[in-house]
Amino acid sequence: MHDAVLQESFLPRSAIRGAGLLLLLTIVGAATARLLHYSATPLPPAQVVQQRSLAFRDRSDGGVEVLDAARAGETVFVVQPNTGGFVRGVLRSLARTRRADSVGPLPPFTFTRWSDGRFTLDDPSTGAHVNLEVFGASNSRPFAEIFQAGQAQAGTTPQGTQP
Repeated sequence: MHDAVLQESFLPRSAIRGAGLLLLLTIVGAATARLLHYSATPLPPAQVVQQRSLAFRDRSDGGVEVLDAARAGETVFVVQPNTGGFVRGVLRSLARTRRADSVGPLPPFTFTRWSDGRFTLDDPSTGAHVNLEVFGASNSRPFAEIFQAGQAQAGTTPQGTQP
């Protein structure tokens, strides 16, 4: 009867044996690491390379102005209408948190560039924190452009983003 049960199985014997062997090797590996006190070496913490205080304001044409708080609210970048879907989504999320905490749109966000190439966006008013690299390079790239905007000499803002 034992052979009859195995023959009626949907999985071949070799697959069942392979899965069992994999499970056994995983348990042995974990137990060995635990007994030998193995631990992964953590990466050194990244250092802040640069921070900017930026505010965002909706425009009547559907664009979003990026204002540099350190430059008396000077517009340094414009997300053009019908573009920047990911940027708009992140900003909507942060704005929703501000509304829930009864914080208006005026306080600037802290935009940070780290030594490992990451960008983060923090809202000191609500404590909200967004690691932008977790969304992938294509989504974090527009934020990198926003971060760089206004730092170059006058007249050299990134293409298509003139205020």
